[in-house]
Amino acid sequence: MAETRTEADWLRRAAWIAVIALVVRVLLTLLVVDMHPYKDELAYIRSARQLLEGQPYTEVFRAPLYPALLAAAKGIFGTLTPVRFIQAGLGVVSAVLVGGVARTLVGNRGAFIAVGLVAFDPVLVFFGQCYWSETVFLTAFWTVMYCVVSDPEFERPGLWGVAGLALGVAGLTRPMILTWAPLLVAVVLVHAYRRQLHGNALRRVAILTVATCLVVLPWTARNLKETGHFILVDTNGAFNLLVSTEDEARFVDKDDRWSPKWGSLGTAHYVAASRKDPGRAQKEASKLAMERIAADPVTYLRKSIWEGQHFWTLDSFLLRHLRNDWYASRAATRHSGLITVFTAGWSAVLIGLGLFGLLTAKKSTLRSLAWLTIGHSAVLFALVYSLSRYQVPLRPFFALGIVLLITRLQDPDPDRKRSWMPIVFWVALMLFIGVGWWRDAPLLLDMIQTGGVNFRFNTP
Repeated sequence: MAETRTEADWLRRAAWIAVIALVVRVLLTLLVVDMHPYKDELAYIRSARQLLEGQPYTEVFRAPLYPALLAAAKGIFGTLTPVRFIQAGLGVVSAVLVGGVARTLVGNRGAFIAVGLVAFDPVLVFFGQCYWSETVFLTAFWTVMYCVVSDPEFERPGLWGVAGLALGVAGLTRPMILTWAPLLVAVVLVHAYRRQLHGNALRRVAILTVATCLVVLPWTARNLKETGHFILVDTNGAFNLLVSTEDEARFVDKDDRWSPKWGSLGTAHYVAASRKDPGRAQKEASKLAMERIAADPVTYLRKSIWEGQHFWTLDSFLLRHLRNDWYASRAATRHSGLITVFTAGWSAVLIGLGLFGLLTAKKSTLRSLAWLTIGHSAVLFALVYSLSRYQVPLRPFFALGIVLLITRLQDPDPDRKRSWMPIVFWVALMLFIGVGWWRDAPLLLDMIQTGGVNFRFNTP
């Protein structure tokens, strides 16, 4: 009976937080009426229009799921605005899923804090107003996480089927997650082996794998039929690597500066070449990028360290849109200084305390998966290039880190051995991140003083 009351209490309180968060996000959607889609947003919209007009869909450069969502909304409602309402709802669903993950470790109290930190994270709230795929990706990804951590004994095969389907959806939204999937399997199996549950774990992982393949491989087969080449989801990866080795693209904040010349293969731009002959374009781009790296590995290493620090930027797409008049209303622009202080401060606290909480937490499958995901993203985008939006999917992990830290401080374990190594590692990590934050200082100061007029987007 007590367990039933606890479950009911969790559901009731989580529902209240979710309702309040949904109201906030819906009101924001109603207030933000003057949207200015830019860069990839326009590309997604063009792909959606292509689907609606019944043209042959030849796109292989970007993943297909988000353009399909835009096309469905446009076809049903005649406008893209409902997508922003959908994303408002998905953002709240993601927050509840993160709370569910927290509840498996620390109970109801920590779960409520986790839901609140994610539901009212200003970067996540405002990002949902943009036509970018991360909000959809977050919901799919945290569905995977919730299903995996909710079955520690590997007794519920249905959860692993749902996890696999959600992982496939995430892969058709942001394909780089599929390079993370084998690492997920490895972590699950290692933890299961330590508890002598590897037999059951192998069967559950097999279910996850099959379900993921059922979602992803039909699109892969379509790519093979259309292009004659094996393309798992899209051809974007080779382009990112190619751009990362451009001389003019190194040590550049690509949130504020981008050149259409980047990504050239000499005779044609990569995007155009990949649509004409994607297999050849990927090979040529990869070959050219590796030749550049081999010719000057030290500069590539320096560039990767620079990008690795920029990955943790206190800037965000909210601030980027404000300083470029792409987003929200004039009233929001007038308050850009206050918004800058609030969002940058929130991000600094979230990242700093979140990382400390994850470093000092007890060993668990969730802790391992958190560091696996953070490390995977940080290294991947350091090797290519970082944008502020690439940090967005990790923010719920930082929220979980804070929850773990609060729980440990409130209920300390007297039998747990203390070690200085996590603190030493955290200090070293924050010094590394701090270099990137120091580089952010002129931008943030200009946002406070002028609204960011000296850091407007520039296409040379």
